[in-house]
Amino acid sequence: MKYRVWDSFKEKFVTDVFLMPGDDSEKILVHKIELYTGLKDKNGKEIYEGDIVRHNFYSEMRRGEVRREEASFGVFFLPRDFWSIGALEAVEVVGNIHENPELLKGES
Repeated sequence: MKYRVWDSFKEKFVTDVFLMPGDDSEKILVHKIELYTGLKDKNGKEIYEGDIVRHNFYSEMRRGEVRREEASFGVFFLPRDFWSIGALEAVEVVGNIHENPELLKGES
């Protein structure tokens, strides 16, 4: 299983954290673990949970957040469209929800 970890105190992705069962809740709340979807975007960049992707959605360019719903990954397009990421061809990672939340503002 491949993942990345966002540290909300340092406000950056970190590689030097080890989370174990039984760690105190403060340590766990500070770190957001985001799983790799197993897919790459049209440019070969790995797609992780929490990424913001762009896709030509029925002839309209839209952005959405990659999320895990139950056991599968998909892209959540506002207001409430959820599409399987595997069903969307040629998505492009344009940012992530931590460093680029403004990319999702104004999406409808």
